[in-house]
Amino acid sequence: MKIDNSVLVSVDEKNDVIDGTLNIPQGVTSIEDYAVYDCRSLKSVVIPDGCSSIGEGAFEDCKNLTSAVLPDSITSIGDSAFSGCQYLKSVIIPDGVTLIGAFAFYECGCLDVVIPGNVTSIGGYAFVGCDHLENVTIPNGVTAIEENTFENCRFLTSITLPDSITSIGNNAFYGCESLESISIPNGVTSIGDGAFDCCYSLKNITIPDSVTSIGDRAFEDCDSLEEIHVPAGVTIGEHAFPPDAKIIIDYPKEQDPLADSPAPQSSENVIMHYEEGKDPLSDSYNGSVYSDEQNADEISAIGNENVIGEDDAIGEDDSR
Repeated sequence: MKIDNSVLVSVDEKNDVIDGTLNIPQGVTSIEDYAVYDCRSLKSVVIPDGCSSIGEGAFEDCKNLTSAVLPDSITSIGDSAFSGCQYLKSVIIPDGVTLIGAFAFYECGCLDVVIPGNVTSIGGYAFVGCDHLENVTIPNGVTAIEENTFENCRFLTSITLPDSITSIGNNAFYGCESLESISIPNGVTSIGDGAFDCCYSLKNITIPDSVTSIGDRAFEDCDSLEEIHVPAGVTIGEHAFPPDAKIIIDYPKEQDPLADSPAPQSSENVIMHYEEGKDPLSDSYNGSVYSDEQNADEISAIGNENVIGEDDAIGEDDSR
Protein backbone atom coordinates (compact mmCIF):
# COMPACT_ATOMS: atom_id res chain seq x y z
CA MET A 1 0.00 0.00 0.00
CA LYS A 2 1.41 3.35 -1.00
CA ILE A 3 0.54 6.38 1.15
CA ASP A 4 2.03 9.78 0.39
CA ASN A 5 1.37 12.77 2.68
CA SER A 6 -1.75 11.11 4.14
CA VAL A 7 -3.09 10.33 0.65
CA LEU A 8 -3.75 6.71 -0.33
CA VAL A 9 -2.06 6.51 -3.72
CA SER A 10 -2.27 2.82 -4.60
CA VAL A 11 -2.95 -0.64 -3.22
CA ASP A 12 -1.04 -3.87 -3.65
CA GLU A 13 -3.92 -6.25 -4.22
CA LYS A 14 -1.97 -9.38 -3.32
CA ASN A 15 -0.71 -8.09 0.05
CA ASP A 16 -3.25 -5.46 1.12
CA VAL A 17 -6.54 -7.20 0.39
CA ILE A 18 -6.92 -9.92 3.02
CA ASP A 19 -9.81 -12.35 2.69
CA GLY A 20 -11.50 -9.92 0.34
CA THR A 21 -11.26 -6.98 2.79
CA LEU A 22 -9.26 -3.78 2.52
CA ASN A 23 -8.76 -1.84 5.77
CA ILE A 24 -7.36 1.58 4.95
CA PRO A 25 -5.25 2.73 7.91
CA GLN A 26 -5.98 5.65 10.21
CA GLY A 27 -4.34 8.89 9.15
CA VAL A 28 -5.38 8.68 5.49
CA THR A 29 -7.22 11.91 4.68
CA SER A 30 -8.05 11.28 1.03
CA ILE A 31 -8.04 8.52 -1.56
CA GLU A 32 -6.19 9.34 -4.77
CA ASP A 33 -7.74 8.98 -8.21
CA TYR A 34 -7.82 5.31 -9.31
CA ALA A 35 -6.04 4.20 -6.13
CA VAL A 36 -7.96 0.90 -5.93
CA TYR A 37 -9.08 0.71 -9.56
CA ASP A 38 -10.04 -2.72 -10.93
CA CYS A 39 -9.23 -4.63 -7.73
CA ARG A 40 -11.13 -7.83 -8.55
CA SER A 41 -10.48 -9.66 -5.25
CA LEU A 42 -11.91 -6.79 -3.17
CA LYS A 43 -15.25 -7.55 -1.51
CA SER A 44 -15.40 -4.98 1.27
CA VAL A 45 -13.57 -1.79 2.19
CA VAL A 46 -13.43 0.22 5.40
CA ILE A 47 -12.39 3.87 5.02
CA PRO A 48 -11.08 5.46 8.26
CA ASP A 49 -12.55 8.42 10.07
CA GLY A 50 -10.74 11.60 9.05
CA CYS A 51 -10.76 10.78 5.34
CA SER A 52 -12.64 13.58 3.55
CA SER A 53 -12.63 12.69 -0.14
CA ILE A 54 -12.80 9.74 -2.49
CA GLY A 55 -11.05 10.49 -5.76
CA GLU A 56 -12.07 9.93 -9.35
CA GLY A 57 -12.32 6.26 -10.24
CA ALA A 58 -10.96 5.29 -6.81
CA PHE A 59 -12.89 2.00 -6.69
CA GLU A 60 -14.00 1.85 -10.31
CA ASP A 61 -14.52 -1.64 -11.74
CA CYS A 62 -14.04 -3.42 -8.43
CA LYS A 63 -16.49 -5.95 -9.80
CA ASN A 64 -16.87 -8.03 -6.61
CA LEU A 65 -17.11 -5.17 -4.10
CA THR A 66 -20.31 -5.59 -2.09
CA SER A 67 -19.77 -3.32 0.93
CA ALA A 68 -18.11 0.05 1.51
CA VAL A 69 -18.02 1.71 4.93
CA LEU A 70 -17.67 5.48 4.59
CA PRO A 71 -16.88 7.66 7.64
CA ASP A 72 -18.81 10.78 8.61
CA SER A 73 -15.78 12.86 7.61
CA ILE A 74 -16.34 12.24 3.88
CA THR A 75 -17.54 15.36 2.05
CA SER A 76 -17.10 14.44 -1.61
CA ILE A 77 -17.40 11.33 -3.76
CA GLY A 78 -15.53 11.83 -7.02
CA ASP A 79 -16.44 11.09 -10.62
CA SER A 80 -16.73 7.34 -11.28
CA ALA A 81 -15.66 6.60 -7.69
CA PHE A 82 -17.65 3.34 -7.58
CA SER A 83 -18.53 3.07 -11.26
CA GLY A 84 -18.99 -0.50 -12.42
CA CYS A 85 -19.18 -2.00 -8.92
CA GLN A 86 -22.04 -4.16 -10.06
CA TYR A 87 -22.55 -6.03 -6.76
CA LEU A 88 -22.18 -3.06 -4.42
CA LYS A 89 -25.29 -2.98 -2.26
CA SER A 90 -24.21 -1.91 1.21
CA VAL A 91 -23.08 1.70 1.40
CA ILE A 92 -24.35 4.63 3.45
CA ILE A 93 -23.52 8.07 2.09
CA PRO A 94 -22.60 10.19 5.14
CA ASP A 95 -24.58 13.32 6.00
CA GLY A 96 -21.53 15.52 5.43
CA VAL A 97 -21.28 14.70 1.72
CA THR A 98 -22.03 17.73 -0.47
CA LEU A 99 -20.89 16.44 -3.85
CA ILE A 100 -21.60 13.21 -5.72
CA GLY A 101 -19.60 13.19 -8.93
CA ALA A 102 -20.57 12.20 -12.46
CA PHE A 103 -20.77 8.42 -12.97
CA ALA A 104 -20.14 7.99 -9.21
CA PHE A 105 -22.36 4.90 -8.88
CA TYR A 106 -22.75 4.12 -12.59
CA GLU A 107 -24.14 0.61 -13.17
CA CYS A 108 -24.17 -0.29 -9.47
CA GLY A 109 -27.13 -2.52 -10.19
CA CYS A 110 -27.59 -3.81 -6.62
CA LEU A 111 -27.39 -0.42 -4.90
CA ASP A 112 -30.24 1.17 -2.95
CA VAL A 113 -29.01 4.33 -1.31
CA VAL A 114 -30.29 7.48 0.42
CA ILE A 115 -28.98 10.82 -0.82
CA PRO A 116 -28.26 12.90 2.31
CA GLY A 117 -29.70 16.35 2.82
CA ASN A 118 -26.45 18.31 2.52
CA VAL A 119 -25.75 17.23 -1.07
CA THR A 120 -25.83 20.25 -3.39
CA SER A 121 -24.43 18.70 -6.57
CA ILE A 122 -25.08 15.37 -8.31
CA GLY A 123 -23.15 14.78 -11.51
CA GLY A 124 -24.56 13.43 -14.74
CA TYR A 125 -24.85 9.65 -15.10
CA ALA A 126 -24.32 9.31 -11.33
CA PHE A 127 -26.91 6.57 -10.82
CA VAL A 128 -27.36 5.08 -14.29
CA GLY A 129 -28.57 1.47 -14.11
CA CYS A 130 -29.06 1.40 -10.34
CA ASP A 131 -31.96 -1.03 -10.60
CA HIS A 132 -32.51 -1.36 -6.86
CA LEU A 133 -33.25 2.33 -6.36
CA GLU A 134 -36.97 2.54 -5.62
CA ASN A 135 -37.58 5.87 -3.85
CA VAL A 136 -35.34 8.91 -4.20
CA THR A 137 -35.55 12.32 -2.55
CA ILE A 138 -33.32 15.01 -4.00
CA PRO A 139 -32.12 17.42 -1.29
CA ASN A 140 -33.04 21.07 -1.29
CA GLY A 141 -30.01 22.92 -2.60
CA VAL A 142 -29.51 20.78 -5.69
CA THR A 143 -30.34 23.08 -8.61
CA ALA A 144 -30.21 20.71 -11.58
CA ILE A 145 -30.89 17.10 -12.43
CA GLU A 146 -28.02 16.61 -14.84
CA GLU A 147 -28.10 14.57 -18.02
CA ASN A 148 -28.75 10.83 -17.66
CA THR A 149 -28.50 11.00 -13.86
CA PHE A 150 -31.11 8.29 -13.22
CA GLU A 151 -31.21 6.68 -16.65
CA ASN A 152 -32.45 3.07 -16.68
CA CYS A 153 -33.22 2.90 -12.96
CA ARG A 154 -35.87 0.40 -13.91
CA PHE A 155 -37.50 -0.07 -10.50
CA LEU A 156 -37.55 3.57 -9.43
CA THR A 157 -41.19 4.22 -8.53
CA SER A 158 -41.06 7.68 -6.99
CA ILE A 159 -38.77 10.68 -6.96
CA THR A 160 -39.19 13.89 -4.98
CA LEU A 161 -37.69 17.05 -6.43
CA PRO A 162 -37.05 20.14 -4.27
CA ASP A 163 -38.07 23.70 -5.09
CA SER A 164 -34.41 24.53 -5.74
CA ILE A 165 -34.40 22.58 -9.03
CA THR A 166 -34.36 24.81 -12.12
CA SER A 167 -33.58 22.32 -14.89
CA ILE A 168 -34.03 18.65 -15.76
CA GLY A 169 -31.32 17.51 -18.16
CA ASN A 170 -31.35 15.37 -21.27
CA ASN A 171 -32.36 11.75 -20.57
CA ALA A 172 -32.35 12.45 -16.82
CA PHE A 173 -35.00 9.78 -16.14
CA TYR A 174 -34.87 7.93 -19.45
CA GLY A 175 -36.01 4.32 -19.12
CA CYS A 176 -37.30 4.61 -15.54
CA GLU A 177 -40.05 2.25 -16.56
CA SER A 178 -41.62 1.85 -13.08
CA LEU A 179 -41.89 5.59 -12.36
CA GLU A 180 -45.58 6.31 -11.89
CA SER A 181 -45.70 9.98 -10.97
CA ILE A 182 -43.52 13.00 -10.47
CA SER A 183 -44.21 16.56 -9.38
CA ILE A 184 -42.09 19.09 -11.22
CA PRO A 185 -41.42 22.10 -8.98
CA ASN A 186 -42.45 25.60 -9.94
CA GLY A 187 -39.06 27.10 -10.75
CA VAL A 188 -37.98 24.53 -13.31
CA THR A 189 -37.47 26.36 -16.62
CA SER A 190 -36.33 23.57 -18.92
CA ILE A 191 -36.99 19.87 -19.44
CA GLY A 192 -34.34 18.32 -21.67
CA ASP A 193 -34.44 15.98 -24.64
CA GLY A 194 -35.66 12.52 -23.69
CA ALA A 195 -35.89 13.51 -20.01
CA PHE A 196 -38.75 11.08 -19.29
CA ASP A 197 -38.71 9.04 -22.48
CA CYS A 198 -39.61 5.35 -22.02
CA CYS A 199 -41.11 5.93 -18.56
CA TYR A 200 -43.80 3.44 -19.44
CA SER A 201 -45.71 3.63 -16.13
CA LEU A 202 -45.94 7.43 -15.93
CA LYS A 203 -49.62 8.35 -15.94
CA ASN A 204 -50.08 12.02 -15.07
CA ILE A 205 -47.79 15.00 -14.91
CA THR A 206 -48.28 18.76 -14.68
CA ILE A 207 -45.78 21.19 -16.17
CA PRO A 208 -45.50 24.32 -14.00
CA ASP A 209 -45.85 27.82 -15.42
CA SER A 210 -42.12 28.43 -14.95
CA VAL A 211 -41.19 25.98 -17.74
CA THR A 212 -40.24 27.69 -21.00
CA SER A 213 -38.94 24.73 -23.01
CA ILE A 214 -39.64 21.01 -23.34
CA GLY A 215 -37.08 19.10 -25.39
CA ASP A 216 -37.39 16.58 -28.20
CA ARG A 217 -38.85 13.24 -27.10
CA ALA A 218 -39.14 14.49 -23.51
CA PHE A 219 -42.15 12.25 -22.81
CA GLU A 220 -42.14 10.09 -25.91
CA ASP A 221 -43.06 6.43 -25.34
CA CYS A 222 -44.67 7.23 -21.99
CA ASP A 223 -47.40 4.79 -22.95
CA SER A 224 -49.46 5.21 -19.78
CA LEU A 225 -49.48 9.01 -19.89
CA GLU A 226 -53.13 10.04 -20.05
CA GLU A 227 -52.90 13.81 -19.85
CA ILE A 228 -50.39 16.55 -19.37
CA HIS A 229 -50.86 20.22 -18.49
CA VAL A 230 -48.62 22.60 -20.43
CA PRO A 231 -48.36 26.36 -19.85
CA ALA A 232 -49.09 28.59 -22.84
CA GLY A 233 -46.06 29.90 -24.70
CA VAL A 234 -43.73 27.03 -23.85
CA THR A 235 -41.43 25.86 -26.66
CA ILE A 236 -42.06 22.18 -27.38
CA GLY A 237 -39.60 19.96 -29.22
CA GLU A 238 -40.32 17.27 -31.78
CA HIS A 239 -42.19 14.17 -30.61
CA ALA A 240 -42.23 15.55 -27.09
CA PHE A 241 -45.36 13.62 -26.09
CA PRO A 242 -46.87 10.23 -26.89
CA PRO A 243 -49.42 10.50 -29.72
CA ASP A 244 -52.45 9.47 -27.65
CA ALA A 245 -51.90 11.68 -24.61
CA LYS A 246 -54.32 14.50 -23.87
CA ILE A 247 -52.43 17.79 -23.85
CA ILE A 248 -54.05 20.58 -21.82
CA ILE A 249 -52.69 24.03 -22.60
CA ASP A 250 -53.45 26.47 -19.79
CA TYR A 251 -53.86 30.12 -20.74
CA PRO A 252 -53.95 32.76 -18.01
CA LYS A 253 -57.00 35.03 -18.25
CA GLU A 254 -54.96 37.97 -19.43
CA GLN A 255 -53.28 36.03 -22.24
CA ASP A 256 -54.60 35.79 -25.79
CA PRO A 257 -54.47 32.13 -26.88
CA LEU A 258 -54.13 33.24 -30.49
CA ALA A 259 -50.71 34.69 -29.72
CA ASP A 260 -47.58 32.67 -29.08
CA SER A 261 -48.49 29.11 -28.25
CA PRO A 262 -46.86 25.73 -28.28
CA ALA A 263 -47.31 23.58 -31.34
CA PRO A 264 -47.32 19.94 -30.30
CA GLN A 265 -46.69 17.19 -32.82
CA SER A 266 -49.38 15.80 -35.07
CA SER A 267 -51.82 13.13 -33.90
CA GLU A 268 -52.14 14.67 -30.42
CA ASN A 269 -55.35 15.61 -28.69
CA VAL A 270 -55.11 19.10 -27.30
CA ILE A 271 -57.41 20.96 -24.93
CA MET A 272 -56.94 24.74 -25.08
CA HIS A 273 -58.12 26.75 -22.09
CA TYR A 274 -58.60 30.32 -23.33
CA GLU A 275 -59.81 33.66 -22.08
CA GLU A 276 -63.58 34.00 -22.01
CA GLY A 277 -64.89 35.80 -25.07
CA LYS A 278 -61.96 34.85 -27.34
CA ASP A 279 -63.07 32.05 -29.65
CA PRO A 280 -60.23 30.33 -31.48
CA LEU A 281 -62.78 28.81 -33.86
CA SER A 282 -63.75 32.21 -35.27
CA ASP A 283 -62.64 33.58 -38.64
CA SER A 284 -59.85 35.50 -36.93
CA TYR A 285 -58.15 32.27 -35.88
CA ASN A 286 -56.24 31.72 -39.16
CA GLY A 287 -54.32 28.74 -37.86
CA SER A 288 -51.98 30.83 -35.72
CA VAL A 289 -51.63 28.08 -33.16
CA TYR A 290 -51.83 24.90 -35.24
CA SER A 291 -51.21 24.72 -38.97
CA ASP A 292 -53.01 22.48 -41.44
CA GLU A 293 -49.89 20.29 -41.48
CA GLN A 294 -50.71 19.15 -37.98
CA ASN A 295 -53.76 17.18 -39.13
CA ALA A 296 -56.22 18.00 -36.37
CA ASP A 297 -59.17 15.70 -36.88
CA GLU A 298 -61.84 16.87 -34.49
CA ILE A 299 -62.68 20.17 -32.82
CA SER A 300 -65.50 20.26 -30.31
CA ALA A 301 -66.22 23.26 -28.08
CA ILE A 302 -66.59 22.37 -24.41
CA GLY A 303 -67.41 25.44 -22.38
CA ASN A 304 -64.22 27.45 -22.19
CA GLU A 305 -62.03 24.81 -23.81
CA ASN A 306 -61.61 23.16 -27.20
CA VAL A 307 -60.52 19.63 -27.94
CA ILE A 308 -58.36 19.26 -31.02
CA GLY A 309 -57.98 15.82 -32.53
CA GLU A 310 -56.59 14.40 -35.79
CA ASP A 311 -58.70 14.72 -38.93
CA ASP A 312 -59.72 18.36 -39.32
CA ALA A 313 -56.97 20.75 -40.30
CA ILE A 314 -56.96 24.06 -38.49
CA GLY A 315 -56.27 27.10 -40.55
CA GLU A 316 -57.97 25.90 -43.73
CA ASP A 317 -60.73 27.93 -45.35
CA ASP A 318 -63.95 26.28 -44.15
CA SER A 319 -67.34 27.08 -42.71
CA ARG A 320 -65.96 27.62 -39.22
